[in-house]
Amino acid sequence: MEGSASKYILGTSPISGVAGTAIYLDTNNNGIFNSTDELVGIVKGASGLNLTASYFVYV
Repeated sequence: MEGSASKYILGTSPISGVAGTAIYLDTNNNGIFNSTDELVGIVKGASGLNLTASYFVYV
């Protein structure tokens, strides 16, 4: 992903029937999810993810 972990927020999938963790770009940089944040993707079936873990790579 672009930038650093602080630019993103993890949440639950917003799509009905798709369980997993959603990754959002924190567009207003407030550190909490709200309607202005942009959905980047969903990691289907995943839970307990951490944006600072080594499975996320930032460039």
